[in-house]
Amino acid sequence: CTPADGTICVWSMNTWECERVLEGHGEWDEVDEGTVHHETPVFTLSIDTQRRKLVSGSADRSLRVWNLDSGECEKVLEGHKENVWATALDA
Repeated sequence: CTPADGTICVWSMNTWECERVLEGHGEWDEVDEGTVHHETPVFTLSIDTQRRKLVSGSADRSLRVWNLDSGECEKVLEGHKENVWATALDA
């Protein structure tokens, strides 16, 4: 998994292994057993460790809010006119 292909790896700080791959940014090219495959780079990530959320921004002009425990995308924020280059969270 790489940000260039639009995926996000969630790494274990204990085992140094990828625990989960988050997929969802990009063009809806192909759906294979419920997994969306895409080729749109992810440019930015922000993590809220207390709420266990991750926010990602991509060349698909969207922000996505992820649940780090389940790996599910909880919300998609669309409408940006350009790539999303930066994210920030307020405690």
